[in-house]
Amino acid sequence: MHYLKTQFLREVKETEGLNENSKICEIENLELVTHGVIRSKGVSIVCPRDKKVGAAYSDCLIGDDNVGPATFMLSYSWQYTIRDIIDTLVAHCESNKAMDQKRTYVWICCLCNNQHRVYEDKQNGSNVQFDKFHEISRTRILSIGHVVAMVFPWDDPQYLKRVWCVFEAYTASTESGCTLTIAMPPKERQAMMSAAGDFNNIFKFLAATMIQNAKAYALEDREKILKLVEDTVGYAKFNHSVNELIRRWVMDTLVSEFKIMIGSKGMKNNLDGDNQDEKLSRLCYIVGSVMYENGEYDKALVYFKRVLKEILLNPTVDHKSFSADVYHNIGVLFKAKGDYDNALVELRKALEIRLKVLGPDHPDIASSYNHIGAVYDEKGDYENALVELRKCLEIELKMLGPENADTASSYNHIGVLYYAKGDYDNALVEFRKCLEIELKVDGPDHSNTALSYNNIGVVYKAKGDYENALGECRKALEIELKVLGPNHPDTASSYNNIGAMYDEKGDCENALVEYRKALEIELKVFGPNHSHTMKTQTDIKRVLSMI
Repeated sequence: MHYLKTQFLREVKETEGLNENSKICEIENLELVTHGVIRSKGVSIVCPRDKKVGAAYSDCLIGDDNVGPATFMLSYSWQYTIRDIIDTLVAHCESNKAMDQKRTYVWICCLCNNQHRVYEDKQNGSNVQFDKFHEISRTRILSIGHVVAMVFPWDDPQYLKRVWCVFEAYTASTESGCTLTIAMPPKERQAMMSAAGDFNNIFKFLAATMIQNAKAYALEDREKILKLVEDTVGYAKFNHSVNELIRRWVMDTLVSEFKIMIGSKGMKNNLDGDNQDEKLSRLCYIVGSVMYENGEYDKALVYFKRVLKEILLNPTVDHKSFSADVYHNIGVLFKAKGDYDNALVELRKALEIRLKVLGPDHPDIASSYNHIGAVYDEKGDYENALVELRKCLEIELKMLGPENADTASSYNHIGVLYYAKGDYDNALVEFRKCLEIELKVDGPDHSNTALSYNNIGVVYKAKGDYENALGECRKALEIELKVLGPNHPDTASSYNNIGAMYDEKGDCENALVEYRKALEIELKVFGPNHSHTMKTQTDIKRVLSMI
């Protein structure tokens, strides 16, 4: 680390046309025969591995202050600047006080791989075969045992768009004995924290990985990595694992920032004034919200209650709307825990405050009615649920208009309630209103539209109208195949629904065809021991016994 931030950075700055903001691909451009900073270092040195002239940069270094066995491996993009890389690594070392930067060594491919051989292979068209490169990469990750993934920038993470980077992060996070640390430059972390008020926006950027959309310099590498993922864990499970990893890191980062702000003297004693108190309360609320999103309900509740305590202790700041948001989130949290009575108490506290502060016609009021209705739904009290959902819908129609996604969602929820009551005709009316809006707002090729077709099909099935049921569910499946692809849980669910309809009609042959299509997807996405997979296997066995 010490060498990287001193001597190597000095060599970059002393090279004409380069500076600390130069990207790695500019510092060493492997499209050019002219040597850059990296190849120049070892141009006359014999490589200790193949005994040919032209060595890796790291082969040219001596002395414990400069080179040694890797402490960790950096997973990064060649599009990153050397300044950002160094800042990230220095911050990582400083966050681990036991790390002496003169005795902390990083394996970084641009300096540790022999770029002379990489260039020669490119010129000869003889790049290392994927299978060999994959095994070398996996062995390196396992032998080093610690990967630092540089995810940057936070609002457009190039790292998550590179197939090798995402695959390295997944490998490090799933292999036994390996540790994955996510890192970014301090200035980028601060920018992310400044945007933390809308933590859902952070997740939208950072926790929305789809490896099937990632790119690679070598098209063959991309195709083989995607096939490897598809044939082993499946896209859905892979993406879920990576996104959960990012979500966990965001949560840990927020908690760390919160602890830094609190310091050692408590929430107020170490801060200057009401403005800081309010900032800390807001961060406490965000941490609780993120913990809720990650399913850590008890920890989230501790943070939410701490916010309420601070609001009561700090009457000089108008926290009425803020306190309503906290009560609302506590209510939603109790609902998630299955404590419906306490959920209603907290949600009604939030509604009471909001009605006083915002008036009766406000989207937040609609949200309160919606969540109260959802709690009654969970309790099986469909009549009260309908009352609350109708209040929500009335506000949405007035404030948002009839062609709005939230309005469509309310129609859908009301349709679900009628279906639960066994009132299939009214359920169809509401689902069709929802579908009409979604066709205008989302278009015909959207997962929401597919869900509405599916819901309508399920109602027809309940009415015993299998022909119309099949027609609607086939529409849903057609959209899902187009939008979500053939290996998605929703696609499997549609095959299962269609299979169940043939099953109820007594058409065992077609039922088997659809169930088997569902099972093929579920085995890829969920594996053989998942409840969905096992249920489909049971359905197949039952139908086979009837033939």
